[in-house]
Formats: sequence, C-alpha cells, structure tokens
Amino acid sequence: MFDIATHSCAIDSDVILESAVPTSGPVNGGTTVTLKGENFVSTEEILVQFASSGFVGNVSGTFISSSLLSCVAPAAIGPRSVDVTVALNSQQFTASSISFLYYVVPGTATIAPPSGPYNAQTPVQIIGTQFVDTQEITIRFQNGSNVAYANATFANSTSLSCVVPGFASAMFADVAIALNGLNYLTSAGTFQFYGMDFYVLQC
Repeated sequence: MFDIATHSCAIDSDVILESAVPTSGPVNGGTTVTLKGENFVSTEEILVQFASSGFVGNVSGTFISSSLLSCVAPAAIGPRSVDVTVALNSQQFTASSISFLYYVVPGTATIAPPSGPYNAQTPVQIIGTQFVDTQEITIRFQNGSNVAYANATFANSTSLSCVVPGFASAMFADVAIALNGLNYLTSAGTFQFYGMDFYVLQC
C-alpha cells in the first residue's frame, strides 16, 4: 500500500503489461508508445514510468481501452534499456514490466545504389553510423503523397540493407530511416525511381 510518509509504492498485481509498440525510441523522447495489457481502467491519474539504474522518467498515460494505453516517452539520460510500468492511480505500479530501448539518433546516411526502376524491386545498402538492432528498422521513400516503406536488415552499426519496393511512377524520393519504425529522423539522401521498358527481340 502507498505510504504517504515515505512516498513508497505498492504493487498492482491485477493490471498486467504485455507489450509495447514501438519497443524503442530516441533518447530525446517524444515517441508515442502504445501499451498492450489487461485490466486497464480509465482514470485521470494514469502514470507510465520508464526506469533503469540512475534514471526515472514519469509521463501521463492515456486510456484507450481495457487492453490499450498510450503515452509519450520522456527524454532519457543517454542510450539505455529501461523497464516500463504503469500505475492507474499514479502510485501503485504494475508487477509486470516491458523493456524499452533508448538509442542515439544516427547521423545522415547514404544509400547505394541510389537509383532503380520504379516498377521493380531493388536491393540496396545504407551506410551510416550508430545504427542499432531494434528489430523495428524501417526505411521510408517519399515524394509528396507518394510513399513506400521497406523493412531493413541490420548488419552492423554502420550498415543496413533493404529491398526498395516498387513506386507509383518514375520520380525522385527522399529516403529516411526510423530505427523504431515510427520516428523518421535520419536522412539517407534521395533515391531515383526511373522508368524501364522491356522489349522482346525476335530473331
């Protein structure tokens, strides 16, 4: 039970946390996180805590349903893995927790090759720095309302790979990387989608 004198917190064993989407985000915070679990109740005191050794960040949670909450991840002190718990009354936190990884946003990257046919798939490599294997890395190709996405494969901290999907038509597209599949904060330049006609030669 919550102790007013010591501000210690009891454990709420009825509320269960099961998963989060995404499971990672940049150290400067701002990532919208959806929490899945059981027995959530709508209150005005929902608190979500991100904590590890030497760091505790508390933010307000938003009730969506008895199995879904959302919150905006707070800024962290450097890259780290934290445990996420929830208190429906701002005091009694869940016994169950889920892991959330904070990472440093990679700097500008490059894509090679920087072009391919719009009506075919092109394997590419993306070279940069400070890539992290989050299992959620997504590459976005965008020109205005024309958008395509590709799941990326982590090779190491300086290399990713993906297969560029087909695009609407021949055009240039801005390339951006989201290590968590949500926050597209790293530019990888542009990719040129060009037209390619195929002819059948008869002998």
